[in-house]
Amino acid sequence: LNTKMTVGSYGLIRNATTLYLKNENDDFNLKLNYNRTHSDGYRDNNEYDREGFTVLGKIKSDKKNETTIFGNFTALKAFIPSSLNRDDFENEPEKAAFTWGRVMGFEDYDRILAGLSHKSELTTWGDISVTNRSSIFANLRNSYEVRPFNILEENSQSYGFRTSFDLDKKASPMRPFPMFSVGMEFFKQDYKWQTYETNTSGDLGSTLSNNVEDRIYYNFFTQYHKKLTDELALLAGANLNN
Repeated sequence: LNTKMTVGSYGLIRNATTLYLKNENDDFNLKLNYNRTHSDGYRDNNEYDREGFTVLGKIKSDKKNETTIFGNFTALKAFIPSSLNRDDFENEPEKAAFTWGRVMGFEDYDRILAGLSHKSELTTWGDISVTNRSSIFANLRNSYEVRPFNILEENSQSYGFRTSFDLDKKASPMRPFPMFSVGMEFFKQDYKWQTYETNTSGDLGSTLSNNVEDRIYYNFFTQYHKKLTDELALLAGANLNN
């Protein structure tokens, strides 16, 4: 268990706590981290708050199977002082830009990243092994941003997976490329965003735009790698994506 705190000028307080767990055989390890940062900021309309939690772990059920997990949650609210003209920068650099200060412009978002990956050695032929690597992931984000010219509200959900089958020599697991690979990946995103008029006080006004975007991507790929000499290698590949 490790914890650390930093205190600085302009109300800066930052702390981070990490818990690391592992067993003697090193076939299980887990790292948990919590961090929080607050700052009043040097400038007007410059307050900053960020909170985050991260988990990273690895489990080896046996010599041929390994699973990795990752997760991250971030909550942030940051007020935006924006840019200054030259005169204000030289004489009152702590000021916020007039329009941004008037509406108390800021960005506020929550974000979640998560992933799960599994590596498995399926079979062996002599000194050649066949390995599968598969992973799934998700990314969720909600955002609300107040600006002098409009208010932006966003909601994004992304997820996908990737899998590949690799043929390689068992004695060369750290090579940059396996001898032969074939696989596919898939990605989907649902993205919604709206803009609204900004009232003088920075409150939500009437709707300016309302947008929905859906993206779907997939890719099939294959790759061949052959080391011809110590200084020369052949790398060939092909893919089909849409």
